[in-house]
Order: sequence, then structure tokens, then C-alpha cells
Amino acid sequence: MDELKKIKDYWERSPIFDYEVKEEKFSKVYYEKVDDIYFNNNNPFNIHLFHFDDCRDKTVLEIGCGAGPAVRRYARSGARTFAIDLTKISVERTHKSLKLLNLKGNVLQSDAAFLPFKDNSFDYVLSFGVLHHIPSTEEGLKEVHRVLKPGGKALIALYYRHILLRNMLLFGLFRWVLRSFLSAPGERTGLQFADTPEEFVRMYDGPDNPIGRVYSKDEMNNLFSAFKIVNMEQHGAPIRFLFGSKYMPTFLHKLIDRYFGLCLCIEAEKPS
Repeated sequence: MDELKKIKDYWERSPIFDYEVKEEKFSKVYYEKVDDIYFNNNNPFNIHLFHFDDCRDKTVLEIGCGAGPAVRRYARSGARTFAIDLTKISVERTHKSLKLLNLKGNVLQSDAAFLPFKDNSFDYVLSFGVLHHIPSTEEGLKEVHRVLKPGGKALIALYYRHILLRNMLLFGLFRWVLRSFLSAPGERTGLQFADTPEEFVRMYDGPDNPIGRVYSKDEMNNLFSAFKIVNMEQHGAPIRFLFGSKYMPTFLHKLIDRYFGLCLCIEAEKPS
């Protein structure tokens, strides 16, 4: 089977948040729950990187919109908002949420490596935890560069080979901690039995997920050679999957996010 088709089929069957948000699909409470998880558990310490308030009247594109939490927030902030996703189900959910909430935005079904937009179209491009799941991360970044206006900025998050994923001894200790404390629902069951860091990041989004790549900081610098890198920050520690997480103090969650977050968030600019 074609690699892209495998990826599309998987995410059509397993759209993000489906295994844990049980509220009625397309309802207001469903989207409120998705937004709460996305911003308050997945990304509580990196909201500043999204620059929602700075994007008013700017043209913004999200690549891989999922259920649309970032799209809705950019639309509320007054941005001219566009989004693409490989799957029909994510396009449908994001489009229906905009209609339900009376927000303006354009959502299209498209491959991240072949964006249906002209060169130099966008002031800002977001792709958060998506381009490491496509057949060629390099081709996806080329498209980000192409559609950005000169001087335009992007926020790209990719799986990061942090200290626990660089050293096999520490990776073994990490797996032991997960086996002891992970209480993951649905798709993340079995994650703690991954044999390698590469297998871990692939299985993080489900044992049947076809592709998941992890990059060192040097590899990311190479991937972004056509850009000017403005900032790099490590984030991504959704602690809701750990036993006792609701009792974890904020300072400890912030510490885990800072040093053991799964992603490196890269703010990059297209040179003028």
C-alpha cells in the first residue's frame, strides 16, 4: 500500500482526541473539551509561541489542523485563517466547529507536501506535531518555506531526541517509569513497551501509526537550513496519562515539560 495512503487511512480511523473526548461529536461541549486538553494539558507552557494576539489581520495557515483548536483561536484573534489536513474527518470537524461558533476560516483537505496555495501567501504558518508523521519531513518544510511571505514566520514542533531518547540506559529507565505510572487510555496503551526511541515516538500516537520520526537538535538545524531560526524551546508533556497527575503541582509539570517534553518547538523566519 502507498505510504501516504497508509498514513491517511490511519488518521481517518484514529483522529486525535477521539479516544478520550466522549462528548457528542460536532457539539459545542465536544469542541470545548478538545480545546481544554490542547491548551491546558498539552500546551500550557508554550502558548506564547503561538502568537495568537500578534496575528490579528494577518494571514495564517495551520498544516495538520486535527480537531481545530488552534484554528478556532486564530479565528477568534482576528486572523485571516486557513487550515489543511490530510484527512476528511479532521477537515469536517474543524469546518463544522467554525460554522457552529460563527467564526471565519477556510479548511481544505490536502497533503502537507503539496499545499494548494501560491508562493508567498502567508504571514504565519503553524504545524504542531505533524510533519514528523508525513512521508518526507523535508518536503513538508519546503512547502512551509514556499508559501510563507518573505519575512514571514513559522512555528513547527517536531519530536525531539532529548536526553531520555538519546541514551539507551536512560531510555530503559524511562520505560520502567512508564510501565509503573502510565494510565494511558485508548491508543497510547502499549507505548511503555516500545523497544527503541524511534518506536516510542511512532507508537506515541498509536501502535498502528505508520510513521513517527525523532530528531536531534543538529538534525533540526539541518532541516531548517533555508530558514532563519529565531527560537527553539522544548515542550510537550501531557501529564494526564500518568497516575496521580491531577495532584501534580504546576511547578513540577512545568519542570517535566521543560526538560522531558516530547517536542522541540522551532520558531523560524523566511529570510526577506
